Amino acid sequence: MTAPARARSASLAGLMAGLFAACGSAQAAVHLDIQRVDATHVLVTGSGFIDAGTPALGENHALFVYDLFAVNPAHLVNSWLLWQNDFKVGNVSINFAHDAGTGYGTPRDNVVYFGMSLPGAPNPFPALPVGAPLSGSMLWTLTDGSQFAAAGSSGLLRWGMDTTTDPFNFGLGPSVGTWNMVAAPVPEPASALLLAAGGLLLASAMRGRTVKAKSR
Repeated sequence: MTAPARARSASLAGLMAGLFAACGSAQAAVHLDIQRVDATHVLVTGSGFIDAGTPALGENHALFVYDLFAVNPAHLVNSWLLWQNDFKVGNVSINFAHDAGTGYGTPRDNVVYFGMSLPGAPNPFPALPVGAPLSGSMLWTLTDGSQFAAAGSSGLLRWGMDTTTDPFNFGLGPSVGTWNMVAAPVPEPASALLLAAGGLLLASAMRGRTVKAKSR
């Protein structure tokens, strides 16, 4: 092979390596699209993969969502958020989501964290699988007076917490992706009319049942 041919081959190999690296990086990034229904309800969908190159340093069964609130939870509040859910990381079904106010330490102050737990199992907090795709959706509902950030907001996702440096004062886990808040789509006029008609029919049916019950 001539010197120019070798140079071209090396250049092509370098270009291909760069492309593969870029694709791998893009594949690894986790992203949450969060539709803001109102101040206390959001619909969360996920995409991307947890990167094996950024292992959690503790609490690796959960992802932590930062800067998600317009009104933070109260001090030492820890509330259940997950009301409807078919969200998965690979084959692992997410089965909890909480918000947390201040007082729990920096990694858990004013965050939402979600993940997988198996109460009673030998390992009740199995690690989320790396390299597995995020899929499905979750409905989060705030019930403690806190409020979600406005549409257009964004922030970071971190995997677990750093429990290796200080057993009493955990550090932030590695960044594995981002989230962004968008306004929920406004129903089309026809859909809105159908919803309104359905509500009227339901109310009429309930009134009918009430009248029948009273006549018995």
